[in-house]
Amino acid sequence: MERRFEDHRRKNTFGEFESVERAVLISNISTEKAKFLEGLLIMASKPQQKQYY
Repeated sequence: MERRFEDHRRKNTFGEFESVERAVLISNISTEKAKFLEGLLIMASKPQQKQYY
């Protein structure tokens, strides 16, 4: 997990945010599920570039 946080810091994944908090939402899940949920959370946190109606 610490490696994932370091990857995001190095890649500046959340660079546009003033403050970033870390948390473990679900413990004891598989790496595959964790990476999937991580991606969804990252996508949800990004400002929307285009709006589709």
